[in-house]
Amino acid sequence: MISTILLAMLEIFVLFLLFVFSREFIKDIFKLKICAICASVALTWITMLILKFAEVVTDDLLIGILMGGSVVGIMYAFEQKIKKVGKEKLSWLKILIIIFSVSFVYLLLSETYNWIFWLILLSGIGLFIYIIASVDNLPGKKNERWVVETKHGKFSEEIKNLEEKFEHCCD
Repeated sequence: MISTILLAMLEIFVLFLLFVFSREFIKDIFKLKICAICASVALTWITMLILKFAEVVTDDLLIGILMGGSVVGIMYAFEQKIKKVGKEKLSWLKILIIIFSVSFVYLLLSETYNWIFWLILLSGIGLFIYIIASVDNLPGKKNERWVVETKHGKFSEEIKNLEEKFEHCCD
């Protein structure tokens, strides 16, 4: 069990470094902005899930924890997206993202593939389509920035650059 945890953490670390150093390549080739942490954790639990179904890994707790992290990451990314386009009224959908995702993860790991599993899966897909349609197709405000020049004087450009890096740390 400890070896499974250590291997998973090592995999996350190695994948994180891989994604950090290949971020520009991925962005240029696939036109994707990825969060290195999110991608590393997701690939780790996907690998472990495949190994679970191949009956190599049996640590459902660790897989569930990693999947839960991805669920929270998805909700956080959704929150950032709706703020960016000025659709804060859609923030109520965050609770539905959590409810459907956690239910799906539980049923997937418990290997309970009855009608409830399929209902949650199909409802989640419908919710996902609704969210994408709601956020991407509605006109929103432009990304507004706070101007630091008046507050920080001669260091304003450096502070502005730092704020930019912190704001886009997962892009």
